[in-house]
Amino acid sequence: MRLQEATAQPWRNGGGVTRELLAWPAPRLADTPEGPQVQATDWAVRVSVADITQDGPFSAFRGIDRCFAVLEGDGVVLTLRGEDLHLTPDSDRLAFDGAQAPGCRLINGPTRDLNLMVRHSAGRAWMQRAVAGQSWPSPVPLQQAPDAQPLHPPVMGSQMKGEGWAWKGLYTHGPACVDTPGGRLELQPGTLLWSDAESGHPPEDDLTAPWCLVAGRQAWWLGLQAPGPKEERT
Repeated sequence: MRLQEATAQPWRNGGGVTRELLAWPAPRLADTPEGPQVQATDWAVRVSVADITQDGPFSAFRGIDRCFAVLEGDGVVLTLRGEDLHLTPDSDRLAFDGAQAPGCRLINGPTRDLNLMVRHSAGRAWMQRAVAGQSWPSPVPLQQAPDAQPLHPPVMGSQMKGEGWAWKGLYTHGPACVDTPGGRLELQPGTLLWSDAESGHPPEDDLTAPWCLVAGRQAWWLGLQAPGPKEERT
């Protein structure tokens, strides 16, 4: 999915617009008492890019984990749990419970931001800046900055052996080149590349097979770690 192909959807509070790149699994059609072919909206993963044009609180998303990163502009100050967090395009991603709805203040004009949302019942959200020459998922844990930990502990063994991934993706805000088991891909700016166990999109059906970012800046690894057999989320 390309950012330039996504439709801008205005926020209810008028503070900006969102462009949805993916809602996975795709909304399905279901019969209801009101009639057939009604679209359901029970996505597990949602990836979007938002343009924030004025100060104001985020919307609350109960039952959703969120990861947020600034892509363009001078950044924002998010007030979360009584703390002001300054985020710029050079910052690591911020992970938080979507029900918290932090306040948002623009530092110096509009910003463009990347958002990953994962439903609690689906598993755990994963988001990390991609570095050229780095493969993911990797056979050993990726190195992270101290403030870039996952929202919750990873599923046991998922990073060491590449197990437990239900969905994985790469969003690149600028031009990029990535190696996949299906071959090398040249990605245009604003591209979301993704794969899941069912669709094999792009042409591979093994979520444990690594992708390698060959070249590119402002790129982010995205993932959904499925809960283990003894793990429960509420």
